[in-house]
Amino acid sequence: MTEDNNLKKLAALIAHLDPADWDELPDIGLYMDQVTSLLNRKLSPFTMGRDEAPLTPSMINNYVKSGHISRPKRKKYSREQLAALYMLCSLKGNLSITDSAALIYFLTEQEGGSDAYQRFVSLQRECLLHVEEQISTLSEEPDTAELTELALDLAQQACAARLAAETVIAHLILKDDANMARRRAEAEAEFHAEEEARVKKKGSGKKRSKKATKTV
Repeated sequence: MTEDNNLKKLAALIAHLDPADWDELPDIGLYMDQVTSLLNRKLSPFTMGRDEAPLTPSMINNYVKSGHISRPKRKKYSREQLAALYMLCSLKGNLSITDSAALIYFLTEQEGGSDAYQRFVSLQRECLLHVEEQISTLSEEPDTAELTELALDLAQQACAARLAAETVIAHLILKDDANMARRRAEAEAEFHAEEEARVKKKGSGKKRSKKATKTV
């Protein structure tokens, strides 16, 4: 495949990235393997060309432990949690996990879960379409100079946008720092409490098993 065909394929892929709308997300709880299977299909273009999965079970566990994602109920993840995971994984390529989670938090606080997610994916589609239009301006057989100019333009846009986003998010966090810290502390405390309860339950089960064996 020629470089020109590669570029056209990339432009078409970007133009047709199709994040699920809120109503298309499952409204029943999903187990971990179902979550990763569903979201990795939607997120795979963001790791195109890299030998890595956009989302893994260990990543989800870390996000829960850090308070970036709420804890699942009975090991099942809700539509709200699916939406949060999609947004988090979409943003983490350009922002830190902490900044990504903070932005999602503020967006959700302002607009509510479903509206926040729908606004996110609608804006994502607009931005991807804009990039696709920029790629489409290339000539039929672009030379090195033309490709370099486009790559530089896209890279500088990304750098400037990231700097601006980080500055604005930092300002938001500073205004709400106490509340964010409380949420993280509560999430971590809940996580550790449940882990301790699980370990104690497991230990009690072993003791009962040994006692039953001795009785027999």
